[in-house]
Amino acid sequence: MIAKCLLRQTTTKTYIFDYKISPGMKIQIYQLAEVPFGNKKIEAIVLEIKNFSKFASKEILRTLSGGSIITKKQLNIAQKIAFEFFSDISSAIFSFLPRLNKKDLSKISSQNSPKIRHRKTGVLIFSGELSLRLNFYIEKLNSSSQNLLIFPDANLLQHIKERILKINPLVKIEIWHSQISKKKKAKIWQDLISGESITIISTRHGLFLPFTDLELIALDDPNSFGYYEDQMPRYNALIAAKIVAKEYSCQLIYGDSLPSLETYAWARKKKATWINQQGKISIVLTAQFHNIFSNPDFSQNDNRSKKILVCGFFSNKPRYICKQCSADNPKTLQCSNCQSTQLRTSVFHLDNVKKLTSEIFGESHNKITISSFKDLRKLNANFDIAIVPFFDIFSSFPYLNFKLRLIKHLLDLKELGIRKIYLCQRDQTNLSLHAQKNDFEKIITESLVERQKEKLPPYTRALEFIGKDPSPLDQIISRENWVKYDDQRYITFISHKNLRKLQSFVQRLKYKISLRLDPPEFS
Repeated sequence: MIAKCLLRQTTTKTYIFDYKISPGMKIQIYQLAEVPFGNKKIEAIVLEIKNFSKFASKEILRTLSGGSIITKKQLNIAQKIAFEFFSDISSAIFSFLPRLNKKDLSKISSQNSPKIRHRKTGVLIFSGELSLRLNFYIEKLNSSSQNLLIFPDANLLQHIKERILKINPLVKIEIWHSQISKKKKAKIWQDLISGESITIISTRHGLFLPFTDLELIALDDPNSFGYYEDQMPRYNALIAAKIVAKEYSCQLIYGDSLPSLETYAWARKKKATWINQQGKISIVLTAQFHNIFSNPDFSQNDNRSKKILVCGFFSNKPRYICKQCSADNPKTLQCSNCQSTQLRTSVFHLDNVKKLTSEIFGESHNKITISSFKDLRKLNANFDIAIVPFFDIFSSFPYLNFKLRLIKHLLDLKELGIRKIYLCQRDQTNLSLHAQKNDFEKIITESLVERQKEKLPPYTRALEFIGKDPSPLDQIISRENWVKYDDQRYITFISHKNLRKLQSFVQRLKYKISLRLDPPEFS
């Protein structure tokens, strides 16, 4: 007997070879085995068992798993992920597998075939604060099947589990992320591949677990940087979730305080249903931060006794601005542009913000909490009001999607009990005026119009070429359409139609090139 095997390898090429099955060896399709490859012994997954091959010259050394370690659907997903994100099947499928102890690995075996049920399918987009989103996910859970809830931050997972169990203590819940023990990973993997009804709460890696009865995928905060994988296959979980949901024919929910441009565009095209439960929040446009007390609403004495949060895009790491040429120097104490040593720290450095707050509020500044937006979920206290200094400067940051991220952070403040936000700015902007009116959909639609004119995502996809020269792709993308980002990186925006052509073109190449779809800083 002959086994057709997919080999684990570190190159970007897929190796599939035939190996002989020694007499007496019991082996199954999708079982993990060890095979000889040159002078090495490497892992391989058995894809097919057949009677004859003229190419098989070596024997499988031994089996590593007790039986099938992956499912047919996982293999299908790996093929689609590899095609979508310019990877190879081997990198994709082996990235799904956790590193396990040999003893635990030898016990894993699939005995059940996937269950076939009539399910609700389709894409839902739910907008609301986190507590509302969690309640919505819980309402959609089916405890008699498998469910997957995905969050960008592993630190949130235990808290989410506790909240679900308070509402429904009968649900069997497991947490999955890279830091859980190998023994725990082996147990969860075996339970899922055996068809047990479990709700998994996970980071992005949970998308590729061996589900056999998956009914629901909920992806929270889909535009978080935590959903971009920087190792092969370099996938974006927002798109990967659609691939997985389609393969399992299950319902997919994207939850966020504000829809992303991609999900909102899907809703406008009737490819998704948008459920908007975002409540109102009071936003006050006021003077610059150092003149905050000139606002008659804020200068009332009772406001000084309230719990105040000062927040923004503050950095814990110093960035230095050259006093001579104004160049930005992230780390060095000498300007990389003019070599001057006369540098000042950025106004957004946390220490600078603390110093400025102390000067403005005097003795009462000790009652004020100062936090970067990214650290808001670490705060346990409730606050009465929030102050966002330098709002007009934040909203002018020249990064794609930055305005929406800024508004999303304002909406997330409601989780801390805040119902009034002061936006400090020198000049009023359309963004602040729309925010004051709580017209958040207007902000999204204006962003979409701007992007459509410039042919930017979601009307195109951002593509990064990693290498010295993108000329091998001239047949699909002409050289002048690439922008050099640094010595080894080029960026372009490609239409959806040309993307499919490029994906097929790259699949046919006899050599591999390094491409990354949806790099987070450009998508």
